[in-house]
Amino acid sequence: MRKALLLSALVLAGCNETVVTTRQVPLVSPEPSRPNAIRPGYDRMLTVDKLYAWCEDGALKMQVSATANSGGWSNPRLNRLGTEGDAPAFEVVAVRPQGMASQALQHFTFSYQEPMTRGVGRVRVLGQSNELITGVFIGRGC
Repeated sequence: MRKALLLSALVLAGCNETVVTTRQVPLVSPEPSRPNAIRPGYDRMLTVDKLYAWCEDGALKMQVSATANSGGWSNPRLNRLGTEGDAPAFEVVAVRPQGMASQALQHFTFSYQEPMTRGVGRVRVLGQSNELITGVFIGRGC
């Protein structure tokens, strides 16, 4: 009899249904690495490779090399963002290719010139994945 009671207790204990409620929390993934849009159609290029800045005859002159992550980019330009402290900031932008494009890296070289204000000691240029900062070489007439 004891065995029968013990067996029935075990069977009944196994028949209990336990309801567990869980809440699914979606995983939040960050936005994919995309260049910041400057204006519709313009995106930052992948990298800034070289930056040279100097002052000559009262003007800030720069030469910048940048790379896009595929072929077919058009209308490249050096866009001025403003001044952060004593450093004017720029970014390298272009129009992304539409449709199919070659998977070869595309290189660009920019030349830039503007009147230099007193106190400018360095220049900052931003790309999609990096930035370069350099001191301004003071030449004649500055």
